[in-house]
Amino acid sequence: MTSVARVLGAFVAASLVALSQTVGAGLRGIVNDPSGAGIPNAGVEIHNVETGVSRTFRADAGGRWREPVVQPGEYEIHIYAPGFQPMVRKGVHLAVDFVCLENEKDARHLVGK
Repeated sequence: MTSVARVLGAFVAASLVALSQTVGAGLRGIVNDPSGAGIPNAGVEIHNVETGVSRTFRADAGGRWREPVVQPGEYEIHIYAPGFQPMVRKGVHLAVDFVCLENEKDARHLVGK
């Protein structure tokens, strides 16, 4: 009985390690106006250039957005909000287990129309 418990324990431990491994990448950022204030509910679209797959979602009340798991590859990020000019960032390359942070300096891109 002890050897069965050890084998079962080893199997469970190996399964947990396998489940914890990351197989994708991630994106996150902050949508700011020129003064640095977050833009709530800004639209964000991430587009995988290689597969043609796009995902669209909204920033939160502080302008923060994230897509925690995406397929590695080359992306375009489209950001838009009423009263602001849209922004497109091209050539965002993601590798396995990599999170790209569009930091505040880079995200201060929406300028009033």
